[in-house]
Amino acid sequence: MRYIVLALLFVAVIGTAGFLALSQKRGPQDSPTPSPSSTLTQETSPTDNPTQPVTDEMGLIQFELPAEWDVIKEGTQGVRISGIQAESPDFTMRSDEDANGPFTPIYYESGAQLQVSIQNDTRPPTDRPTGKILEETQVRVDGIEADYYRYKEPSTIQGEIMDVRFSHDGKSYFFRFGHNPDTLPSGEHLFFTIIDSVRLTK
Repeated sequence: MRYIVLALLFVAVIGTAGFLALSQKRGPQDSPTPSPSSTLTQETSPTDNPTQPVTDEMGLIQFELPAEWDVIKEGTQGVRISGIQAESPDFTMRSDEDANGPFTPIYYESGAQLQVSIQNDTRPPTDRPTGKILEETQVRVDGIEADYYRYKEPSTIQGEIMDVRFSHDGKSYFFRFGHNPDTLPSGEHLFFTIIDSVRLTK
């Protein structure tokens, strides 16, 4: 009788060990561990932001702006023969009309504003922005050498201005971009993307 009990216990132990071994072998199949690539969210491929072609009233220039920007075309006024005003939908700029002093303080709060002015004369060599110049260099606009300035006007308390200006065929072209780098870190990249798209059509 004792041998029978021992035999049964031996069979039970062997069976239990085999079941555990089989369970361990099958475990990863029943509860697979995700691979690192499946647990990370894959980023979608970047796509170009939609743009809108913009041409001034006289048809002198054409360039690309973000599709959602508001654009106003301006005609002749004083020395200006043509111009464009454009703003991003989130653009806000505040001025302190109650401040005492020679200048009205300007605060660029969010978004960006582009002002384009075309004048019927040639820029003098001494033509430079007024205020504290933070950076200046030369760039090319549609193959034409141009001056680039990044600066703060005396009235600019918050934000800064980027400016590209050049003369061609007896006319002067001014591109002025106001924004706040703290709220729009991509402002410089956006401005140069616009400048790179400029084409003189006359």
